[in-house]
Amino acid sequence: NALKSNQIGISGLTQQLVQAHTAIAEKLKKTAGYNRDIRKIWETSIKESETLNDLIQCLLQLELIVYNTQTVNDRLEEDEIIKAKELKRQLMLSEGWSFNDPNEYVNRQARRFFPRYGRSDGKIIAYLPGEINDGIGLWRMIHIDGDEEDLEENDVIKACQDYDYNLLDDDQIIDSETDSSIDEDTDIN
Repeated sequence: NALKSNQIGISGLTQQLVQAHTAIAEKLKKTAGYNRDIRKIWETSIKESETLNDLIQCLLQLELIVYNTQTVNDRLEEDEIIKAKELKRQLMLSEGWSFNDPNEYVNRQARRFFPRYGRSDGKIIAYLPGEINDGIGLWRMIHIDGDEEDLEENDVIKACQDYDYNLLDDDQIIDSETDSSIDEDTDIN
């Protein structure tokens, strides 16, 4: 069988990664560590990939997604999983976290960049007001690989903008003068 032009190069590899994801997606859906948000973030990453390095990052993300589904939660009954999620939510609430915030970053997609790893997409899930945290407001981000980190306001603004503008590396700069979609009130640093 002769290879077709769309089966080689970046497009061919992209196709193979999408097929691999599709092949395991049904089983992943049945696990506690996989949800629609993770799937959408991964699918967006693969669609936006333009280089071999981008595809390598997508493959590493897919590997981490699969790895993170192999937890004790796999063996828990569905109601135990729900209870565990609610317990985590209650713990965060008891620590002062809120699942909405005055700046509306909670529930937004975000993108961070890390040396030697590259980009990592995720979602802002909660806000800790500065009034109860030594004057420093924090936003909790959960990455597609399951890692969590707390971001200060400048970092959360940048992470949300990097995702919104589909920046593929940390060296790209948003030019507000040439981008008419940027609201004049938006603070870009």
